Amino acid sequence: MDLSVIFQEPIYKDQVSTLEWNDLTPTNWRSTKYIPFLGYSLHTSKLVCWPPRVMTSNNSVKFTPIPEALEAFKNGEFLVVMDDEDRENEGDLIMAAELMTTERMAFLVKHSSGFVCVPLSTERADELNLPFMIPEDKMTDRHGTAYTVTVDYADGTTTGISAHDRGLTAKMLGTKSSKADDFLRPGHICPLRAKPGLLRERPGHTEAAVQLCELTGLQPAGAICELVRDEDGLMMRLDDCWKFAQKYNIKIITIKELLEYLNQTTPLSNEKIKKVNAELSGYQSKLSKMREGAGKSALKQRAIKLLRQRKQLESQRDQLMSQSWNISQAQMTTENLKNTMITVDAMRQTNKELRKTYGKIDVDKLEDLQDEMMDLIEQSNDIQSALGRSYDVPDDISESELDAELEALGEELELEEEMGPEAVPSYLDATPSVEMPSLNEQEPAKEEVQDSVPAQ
Repeated sequence: MDLSVIFQEPIYKDQVSTLEWNDLTPTNWRSTKYIPFLGYSLHTSKLVCWPPRVMTSNNSVKFTPIPEALEAFKNGEFLVVMDDEDRENEGDLIMAAELMTTERMAFLVKHSSGFVCVPLSTERADELNLPFMIPEDKMTDRHGTAYTVTVDYADGTTTGISAHDRGLTAKMLGTKSSKADDFLRPGHICPLRAKPGLLRERPGHTEAAVQLCELTGLQPAGAICELVRDEDGLMMRLDDCWKFAQKYNIKIITIKELLEYLNQTTPLSNEKIKKVNAELSGYQSKLSKMREGAGKSALKQRAIKLLRQRKQLESQRDQLMSQSWNISQAQMTTENLKNTMITVDAMRQTNKELRKTYGKIDVDKLEDLQDEMMDLIEQSNDIQSALGRSYDVPDDISESELDAELEALGEELELEEEMGPEAVPSYLDATPSVEMPSLNEQEPAKEEVQDSVPAQ
């Protein structure tokens, strides 16, 4: 056995299905409250973690209403789309392929696994002659992802791997005028073939991308890639995806909610209408070839019944769509009301805090304080001015003074060279040039003092 990735977090038993629990954990772990972050796989004979992170229901996560997300998607924004936690349990960045740009592709590659795929409707994949990568009956992918041959757009690309090249390839896959010959094979973008029934047939990210395009009236081609964490490259789970969506202001939805919205707004009556239209087309072809008679009349009656059935289905569909629209409007109104109340509460709290804080400030004292500050600043300026005052130190020296000083210095240097190192500068010479008068060092003679008194 060899050791695989270790995740430092417990995985609770109620977060793992019975099959996975029995298959991936030793018997002596099943009775505990939680299993350690290591498990044993009977299939691979490896110590593994299962699952790497469980998408738990978090009350702090708030998914975007589907109508709001559809509007953002139609405007070329990314959506974070979460699938079911019992399936892949991951989040994908998804946008419409026809609205792809170099900058958006660079963002997609930077924050994802980098394996960019372009889901296409079955009809669009057939138009571009994109067969399965391997025969469908030989696919062993765990989730049945329908990979086709990889492609690069031929015109305007180089190696095909840059954000510009991959962005252009994705965009042209979603451009209606593109043809099969416009693409090189193999390439650096992997198209995917969505199931014909889309989310009603397979609730995966491939079908979700094409379903989003159809619901917004765009070409049935999306661009998707799995989100990964920056610190270790592991797949983002719900908590990570929620933080990512908040950081980059991206709307986040789930495939489950998208499918529920789909069933509300475009019910199964649409599928029935398609079948009725197909039958009516068949009757039209037959009637155009038949002669007038009983057979043709009977066929017309059948066609009339089908037409009535179609009108009834269309009426039901329109009614459901109207109800769904009203429900969506009510939900959005409720959300706006909640946001308004939050804003009002915040304003009230701010007003209360401002009153409490500013109520402690005396305006008169504040004015006196300002006057004192101005006096102190003026006094400080006077002190600095006094300290910086000059005391008759000449600011500059004239050229004549410089010449005189240099000439005198030159004469002194010449004198030193003539008299040798023992020469003494004139201003230090002990022998004066003018003879000074001699100093009399003898003491003056003392006069005798007569003790006798002079004669009277």
